Amino acid sequence: MSITQESFHPRLNVKKVGRDSFLVENFLLAEGDVDEAAETLASVDQQVQYLARDDPRMQFRIYGKSVQLPRDKAVYGEVVVDEEKKERIEPFYKYAKDTPRVESWDFEDSVFKRMAEQVFVRGGRQVCNHLVVNQYRSGDDYIGDHRDKDETFVPGSSVMTISLGAERTLRLKKFKGRKIGKTKSLLLKPGSLFVLGPKTNAKWKHSIPKSKRVLGRRVSLTFRSIAARRTTSTIQ
Repeated sequence: MSITQESFHPRLNVKKVGRDSFLVENFLLAEGDVDEAAETLASVDQQVQYLARDDPRMQFRIYGKSVQLPRDKAVYGEVVVDEEKKERIEPFYKYAKDTPRVESWDFEDSVFKRMAEQVFVRGGRQVCNHLVVNQYRSGDDYIGDHRDKDETFVPGSSVMTISLGAERTLRLKKFKGRKIGKTKSLLLKPGSLFVLGPKTNAKWKHSIPKSKRVLGRRVSLTFRSIAARRTTSTIQ
């Protein structure tokens, strides 16, 4: 299911940025009076329900100290409810000790499900079943250097991120042990798609660093293909 430059819709401007990673600046198009990125952001704002920043699931640990996540977060995806067995089945992306529940994106006029479908049609024919929405309120919100934990991913799948709102810089760093090797910086414009391939994820860390120059708000939609499932009871 490897994504190549030829996998994308022919009208898209695709730039290769690594062995298997790509930046598509015009993934959501602005044509005439239609600004698809702005309309998508407006729909996200209407439908998203972020976790409270003081929620225990919004904490992470650094050197044994609990720290609040420096951005807003919500999780959506393909959820199946088995009424007969009284079970709820969701894609299980294991990246923290207390992984948040996945809310269903299957509701009327769902922008999350619509964007997942567009990722499939325009972005390489990859079926995604999991979405993390991150909101960076200002240049003070960020995500540090990290690699995506891929043990629950569909093998060979990529991570697909749509950017909305303010422009932010994505920084890629190649590490050799604890030493930083090469670095790359990409400007993520509203309506762009960044595709992080598995080979790049294995060799490079990525981040959205703080920026004093950024005054506006950025929202990202990060889609993944998750193989693992988590089953919980629907009985209260």
